[in-house]
Amino acid sequence: MALDEATIVRELWRQRIALLSYLEVIVRDEHLAEDVFQEVSVAVLRKRGEISDVKHLEAWLRQAARFHGIAAVRKLARRPIVFNDAVLDKLEQVWAQPATHEQSDRSDALRDCIDGLSPYARRLVELRYGEGVSGTDLAAKVGRKLNTIYVALSRIHRTLADCVDERLGRRTDTR
Repeated sequence: MALDEATIVRELWRQRIALLSYLEVIVRDEHLAEDVFQEVSVAVLRKRGEISDVKHLEAWLRQAARFHGIAAVRKLARRPIVFNDAVLDKLEQVWAQPATHEQSDRSDALRDCIDGLSPYARRLVELRYGEGVSGTDLAAKVGRKLNTIYVALSRIHRTLADCVDERLGRRTDTR
């Protein structure tokens, strides 16, 4: 039996933040992500007769967001597609997991850990992830070699992962 419109709208609002976040990863633009979310919302209402239950709807929304997001980037030719299909598949696996309080705790821990980085490391993180500066442009901006930037970012990732795990009271060192 197909889902009714009210259930679909309720689920869209419940998943709105997660879908917008996922779309922002793909399109790298907050406003474009919102536009694509609207397209996905209209599309799911048009296709509601094909969606059997809430679980099916969740999967359908993620897949539709992915396809519509990639199509929007290609159509506008504003930015290159940042992630290949393998990376998007991994992200989709994470999005498919139910939201927990742990995600909020993890975000808080990450924020605290970023605050604990050296000023140089915080600047690299802000430029790379906050402003979306490419590795090559980042190297030029801070006057370092590209390889040096990649090594620094790799170390920052490891430091942040260890810090977050420590703050959450678990150790997952697999080195």
